[in-house]
Amino acid sequence: MSASRSIDVPESEPLLIVCAYPEGMLAGSWFRAYLRLKRTMRRGAYDARVELVPITELPARLDILIVPPSLASTANTMSGVQDRLVVAPEHAQPEFEALLESLVREGRLHEAPAPNRAVAVHRGCRAVGERGRLTD
Repeated sequence: MSASRSIDVPESEPLLIVCAYPEGMLAGSWFRAYLRLKRTMRRGAYDARVELVPITELPARLDILIVPPSLASTANTMSGVQDRLVVAPEHAQPEFEALLESLVREGRLHEAPAPNRAVAVHRGCRAVGERGRLTD
């Protein structure tokens, strides 16, 4: 990834990171690597979407394409993808952490705005009156 390159993504759209796999052949280790990246993004409260799709069904707009080594040549020939990361599933965690650090450093990845949460106030227990009791 190049630090001089910048993507013009509207503020309302989150960064789209796609983990691609060979058509009809999702390895368990690659699925675990995808879950690891998705969990890392969710725990960090970053404004990014992580999706897992076959290499033949890539969305029209994507910011970062992550592929296993078996798809490296296919990923390099694809147009419209600005950043590619080729990573082996067994070495995914350090690579994902480096990707996360570089995206934050470049200013492409921000924390998602906190949702408005309703606050429940507990006012203690109330005694049940005669109306609340059942009579035989």
